[in-house]
Amino acid sequence: MSVSICKICKEPIWSFHCLDCLSKDIEKWISPKLLDSFREFHSSFMRHFDNSIDTTFEYCLKCKAERKSIVCSFCYINEFLSWIKAKDPEAAKKLRRKFIFGFEHRGFDKFFRNTRLVPITEDRCYRVTIGLCDNCGEFTENLTYHDGRWVCEECLEMAD
Repeated sequence: MSVSICKICKEPIWSFHCLDCLSKDIEKWISPKLLDSFREFHSSFMRHFDNSIDTTFEYCLKCKAERKSIVCSFCYINEFLSWIKAKDPEAAKKLRRKFIFGFEHRGFDKFFRNTRLVPITEDRCYRVTIGLCDNCGEFTENLTYHDGRWVCEECLEMAD
């Protein structure tokens, strides 16, 4: 049996809810004025972590469909919390009160006081030009940021 690993926290994903189901639930809760911006955030997040080589599939507990397992629900919601803090701080406070995973007052509260106001997918400072290509997965010393992904020279040539 293979276990999916979250690409952010590197922990096993034991109870899998697909990110599309999570985003649909968030869309019910989020302010209508932020809906289009949230959909852009979700699309960017999905593109950022999409890697055809290092992808496992799991059955979503909610929609029962086989989906890519890329990050855990906790990390996705934390990224959403980082995103919404910058857009609507009051909504971020409401989310923190309503959706705390039972961690409050047990040492994990500081996790929700993340001072980073930009989600991983929008933070341009954390990537360098040396690393793994988001398309083929090969290590290279010459990555280029293209269409929201970091790609090697060969993949960049194929894209053009």
